Amino acid sequence: MYNIDYINKTWLILTLLLAVVLVFLLRILKQRSNLKKISLKKPDIDINKQHAIFIDLSPKSSDLVELAIEIWRVKNRLIKASPDLQEIHKRGLESSVQKMQKFLDRFSIEIIDHTNQKYNEGLSVDVLSFEIDPNIKIPVIKETIEPTIICNGNVVKKGKVVVIKNN
Repeated sequence: MYNIDYINKTWLILTLLLAVVLVFLLRILKQRSNLKKISLKKPDIDINKQHAIFIDLSPKSSDLVELAIEIWRVKNRLIKASPDLQEIHKRGLESSVQKMQKFLDRFSIEIIDHTNQKYNEGLSVDVLSFEIDPNIKIPVIKETIEPTIICNGNVVKKGKVVVIKNN
């Protein structure tokens, strides 16, 4: 028999994943409807000439950055919840996340999680806080709060991290 906590966690993860996808799709549909409103206006064209009207249906780059961050969050939540999930549910969720990741790959978008990386001043991250640990020899990123997003090799959004250092 299934444990109530297990069922609740499974539904929560599925709901979060569905919400991310729905938000992204709604934004694309909103962009399309705005473009349709614009294209419904009577254009000043000569009826005897043929004109091709091209509408850009591509998502905004800011939407793709938000989607990348949400995909990273869903991946992390899936990792934390995976011990409580049945294997079939876990594989299904992982498959969905991989499909969303492939979508980002088509736009050359990378998600960089800095957790456990050596910290130095030149990293493209915003440090939210420094924690002191006298046992640490070199500064290390303890936790990534938000990943760095890179598009075509350029940082489009700096990551947000917590760093642990010795002094």
